[in-house]
Amino acid sequence: MAATGSGPDRPAAVTAALLVGLDFAVRENFLRILGEPPQDAERDRLAELLGRGDLPSAPLLGRVLAAAWRAALAAVAEGAEPEHARAALAALRPHTP
Repeated sequence: MAATGSGPDRPAAVTAALLVGLDFAVRENFLRILGEPPQDAERDRLAELLGRGDLPSAPLLGRVLAAAWRAALAAVAEGAEPEHARAALAALRPHTP
């Protein structure tokens, strides 16, 4: 999966994964359950997944992307238009330095 690796295609793959995940959560009405950070967990697997392949100079990128994705889900759960959440996530354009 390009989103968990490294290379020039990774930023587009990460953005695509965030958007597909958002679309799934909206379609299945899993906004609140997926939008909450893990409770009583030692690890945040989403942050770890999104952080894979990062260079040492961007060690928090996975956590930041996971928080942004969860915030987008929470916004839709609170009444925001899914298209606005998609646009916000797409605007992030994550990349590793």
